[in-house]
Amino acid sequence: MVRYREIKTSDGRKIKLPVWKNNAFPRISGFSDALLHKITIHARASDRPQLRGGQVIKLQREFEQFEAAIKKYLLEVTGPYQQQAGQMQMKLDTNNGLGKRRAQRILQELQQRTVFEHRLAEAVLQEGCASANRSLIKYGKAAFFRVVQDEIPSIRRQFYPLEELEKEETE
Repeated sequence: MVRYREIKTSDGRKIKLPVWKNNAFPRISGFSDALLHKITIHARASDRPQLRGGQVIKLQREFEQFEAAIKKYLLEVTGPYQQQAGQMQMKLDTNNGLGKRRAQRILQELQQRTVFEHRLAEAVLQEGCASANRSLIKYGKAAFFRVVQDEIPSIRRQFYPLEELEKEETE
């Protein structure tokens, strides 16, 4: 599930960084769901058998909310950087000499900050995805008293901040 950690930016603003937090005791909930027959393994003719249950769907939905929170965080943090970069680009076009060098230096710093924020978001997303998948594995193994490695669904990311940054740079 999504939790927020408050951080301060270099310009003194307080921003909430989304962080993934696993549900407590996934093994107990997996065991209780198995006893109450809330979880099953469905097999389709064309697809491999997969674990199905409300807890799996809930975890996937929460991870989608986590990705949306990361997108919102990136827009909130990099928005001012992009505005300042636009202003510096206008100064670069109009000035020459000392003002131009200073604007280039500031523009380069803003680009570095933007790259840093995207890398931070990428790291947080990777850690959250790995943690959510570990939680699903614990839940599935507790629900069935056998090895269910192939049947456990994995959470896949839909948002990749570094690829989005590359798209913005090429435009």
